[in-house]
Amino acid sequence: MKAIAGDIEGAVLRAGERLPPQRDVAAELAISVQTVTNAYKELERQGLIRCEVGRGSFVSARVTETMSNYMLDTAERSVVDFSIARIVHTAEHDAMWRKVCATLATIDDQPWIRAFRPIAGFEHHRQAGIAWLASLGMPASLDTLLVTNGAAHGIFLALASLVGPGDTVLCESLTDHGVRDRRIWHSP
Repeated sequence: MKAIAGDIEGAVLRAGERLPPQRDVAAELAISVQTVTNAYKELERQGLIRCEVGRGSFVSARVTETMSNYMLDTAERSVVDFSIARIVHTAEHDAMWRKVCATLATIDDQPWIRAFRPIAGFEHHRQAGIAWLASLGMPASLDTLLVTNGAAHGIFLALASLVGPGDTVLCESLTDHGVRDRRIWHSP
């Protein structure tokens, strides 16, 4: 797979060129057809080749030299595979981002930062939460109630308020991807 990808990137294999049948590659390399099939599928997933049932596998055409690392010409399909989606990021994007950040860093008063809703949530939302909790026999007050953006956010905030750097959290079966792989940290 790496050899084919290298040949495509190095223009040894040209756009539109047909790759050898999988059985021929397997026989030549003395490996299983399934191994070659998996390699071709991965190359297609990466957008380097396109496989057409009954016709064969072909090297995908690059759109332009400038965008060659970001955009690939692939055959139209009824199913779109978003696993190969890539963000277009060039040196120009990086330079523009750095310039914007540098400009923002020089501005003392940045009202756009304060334009968002209050961190604890709107007071009328918290009042509604207090009333609901009271109906369940659970007293709360404005200074003890925090509105979160869903359960994952709530779990994260609860853990972040209790756990410090280097602490271990033990649980029965934590499957939330946002918490499972996240290192919880906080500023003193």
